[in-house]
Amino acid sequence: MRGLHGVLVSLVVVLSLVCSSCSNDEKREDLPNRTPAQIMTLNLAVSDRVNCIDGNPASLVICVYQLDMRRDFDGLVDDPASFQRLLEGEKFSDSVLGRERYFLNPGENKRILIERRPGTRLLGLAAGYYNSSPQDASLVIVLPSAERRMLRPAPSPVVLDIEVGRDSLSQKQR
Repeated sequence: MRGLHGVLVSLVVVLSLVCSSCSNDEKREDLPNRTPAQIMTLNLAVSDRVNCIDGNPASLVICVYQLDMRRDFDGLVDDPASFQRLLEGEKFSDSVLGRERYFLNPGENKRILIERRPGTRLLGLAAGYYNSSPQDASLVIVLPSAERRMLRPAPSPVVLDIEVGRDSLSQKQR
């Protein structure tokens, strides 16, 4: 009896360890060995009428830039002829610490996990709408500090809800 009890206890312990390692924490699977403050989650809700061309919704590109300052990003947004550079997803200045490019489909809900680069203070988003102004097709979000400091709680994970509307980007408040 004792031996069977020990085996059952061991089996329960092993199963609980296996189940806890398979928890719903997708961040660990996609970005292993990162603290929650090093991971940014972008929840993108795409309108089913996004980027209409002749009345038909179309896919669009969105570029996400990790920035340490916004001046250069804003400069490209303010000049319609230069806005295309943001959609190319390239490093346009030293203020760009990281960049990623995604393609979104009408009606899609997409969750993106991004590793936060050291020094990132802002996220700049630029979307390739067919018929929108650069100001409507871009968004700059100020991020909470990711620095650990004495006598302050550890930085929280960054979770952002972004509305990819019919012809503009906006941040939904949590």
